[in-house]
Amino acid sequence: MAVGIIIHIAVGTEKRTEFFSQDRIRIGSDETSDLQIRSRLSDAAAVWFEIENTDGVYRVIEFDPLLELSINDKPIRRYIAVSDGDIVKVGESDVSFAFFSLENKSALITTNRDQPFISRFIEDAAMESASSAKRDDAKAFLREFSRELMREVSVTTKLITLVLIVAFLTGLFYIGFAVNRELRESRKQSEQQSDIIRKLEAKLGQTNDQLGQLDKTNKDLIKTVSLAPNLRVEYGGAVCLVVGVYDLVDKRSGKVLRYADPQAFRPNPYEPNQSEDPSAPPISPAIGLG
Repeated sequence: MAVGIIIHIAVGTEKRTEFFSQDRIRIGSDETSDLQIRSRLSDAAAVWFEIENTDGVYRVIEFDPLLELSINDKPIRRYIAVSDGDIVKVGESDVSFAFFSLENKSALITTNRDQPFISRFIEDAAMESASSAKRDDAKAFLREFSRELMREVSVTTKLITLVLIVAFLTGLFYIGFAVNRELRESRKQSEQQSDIIRKLEAKLGQTNDQLGQLDKTNKDLIKTVSLAPNLRVEYGGAVCLVVGVYDLVDKRSGKVLRYADPQAFRPNPYEPNQSEDPSAPPISPAIGLG
């Protein structure tokens, strides 16, 4: 059952929220109205419209037809119920009324139905209370309470607290400075190591080039010194002609083999050998072929 109604009034840029607990509410521009609106509607009557609580529901019982009132963008009529969240507008003017219900709820019994539409009322009420006298009183109370609390604290406690705060801040600054210094040193060491690595890579490249040149020189020397093996390897599978005088050598002893002296076996130097033909031409010296 409704125990009252909340009306949010908007006249141009000015807004206000009011709560009414009576059963009959008159809204108009004269002093007899419960809710008075100062507007330039010259043709309007003293009472614009009137609502009444009937069986827990507020209904419009009287209204001025010249104002062209509308509820939720529909023409208003008598005995229409004003529900939670309904908006009544006055013709083409900038005057509007928003209605919100206020129910007496039980603390032990709850339901799953939708809650009353009072979000805009709460928002506007909070904005209005931001500059209210109660807020100023609360600020003054907190200010005086803080002063009394500071008076109760002894000087020793204040000094100890100050020393602890200074020590804490000093520790933070020291840690920050140490971390910054370590980061700088680490960055410097990284740059030095990168420089050393680049130099080592350059020297390693030079060493590889020198090793390649030495290997090439050694191969050339081996080819120059080992002529016979090289000739055997390169020309061993072919046929060649060797011209010259050569000696036969014993494989076991290494001594030079000689032909037997034919004069030693001749009884008479003037006697020809059996193999010699007196009529044959003289034999020329032998030339080795291989």
